[in-house]
Amino acid sequence: NGTIVTTLRDVHTEHVNVLKFSNTSPHLFATSSFDKTIKLWDLRAPKEPIFTRQSEQGCVMVCFSSDDKYVLSSAVDNEVRQYTLDGEFHMRYPIVQTGSPRNYTRSYYMNGSDYIISGSCLEDAVRVMCSRTGKMLAEVHMEGRQNTGDLYVQSLRGDPHRPFLFAALIAYNTGEYLPNEIIKVNLLGESLLGS
Repeated sequence: NGTIVTTLRDVHTEHVNVLKFSNTSPHLFATSSFDKTIKLWDLRAPKEPIFTRQSEQGCVMVCFSSDDKYVLSSAVDNEVRQYTLDGEFHMRYPIVQTGSPRNYTRSYYMNGSDYIISGSCLEDAVRVMCSRTGKMLAEVHMEGRQNTGDLYVQSLRGDPHRPFLFAALIAYNTGEYLPNEIIKVNLLGESLLGS
């Protein structure tokens, strides 16, 4: 039995994919949409966004760095950009595009804000990049139990407790249902037994 405090209408002109609250402010949240924009909002003044930033493709994801200094935007086909919290453009990550309008890309900060991970639904790789410079640090190709060659990264997250671990949810593009798999990756190459 909650109480509706605020209702925002017509915040985007196409489907809204994600709404994420900031990590340190209960009033700030960001939205991403297939209308090719991300927007930062303040619940205390919800009539207009704090800022709107445009992408070339529809925006799939948006998230905040753990310290809320940056906002990460992921658009279709590996278009990943980073902005400061006041909306200043920081960088576009140099990820090769496939040319497909169906290559939905998701990117997140890993534990802390020093690295980002990015994966797309038409590719089997998770890319690890320096969030400050954009330098590609690793490209990890997923290998599932099904030997179809048609696996892709459906979703991914950095481990919130260990800085060099992430998990990827992989799925298969085969036309028939194959069970999804979750693959945990330790970028340091160490065993996770007993941890």
